Amino acid sequence: MVALFGGIITNANLEHNDQEETNRCKNCKKCQEACPLKALENDYILNKDRCLSYILQNDSMPEEVKTVSENRIIDCEICQQVCPWNAKHIKQPLNTQMTLTFQKKIAAWEDFFTLTNLVKLTEHNYRKTLGHLNTGIPYSIFYRNVLMAMEHIQN
Repeated sequence: MVALFGGIITNANLEHNDQEETNRCKNCKKCQEACPLKALENDYILNKDRCLSYILQNDSMPEEVKTVSENRIIDCEICQQVCPWNAKHIKQPLNTQMTLTFQKKIAAWEDFFTLTNLVKLTEHNYRKTLGHLNTGIPYSIFYRNVLMAMEHIQN
């Protein structure tokens, strides 16, 4: 199991809030049921070592991942896509500068993000074309994942 701790250090005046956040999940288990590798073993607990997004970004690739990864290359996000609470954010993302910039590029990128185009990217072109997305994924892992995705299409 994974335990994560985080914090923010600031000198800003913040309002104190001691109200417990509403449990929006209630009895919903859609994310747990949809996860192809069952990384959400228990409520609110993600086993990162079983998370497809995490695995796709690392060197080691268990055999079972190859059978469930489909056309995913960098990320999975199935759990976020099936979440009823996230649905409103997917349909109407926050209007941040990054979101607005990204939305303007979607139409131009649509033809680019095909497996036949991605497999042709050299390491130089990968960094030049996708480097600004800050994926942090080395070219060798990206390329391995593209080849794996192409195998799914051919089978």
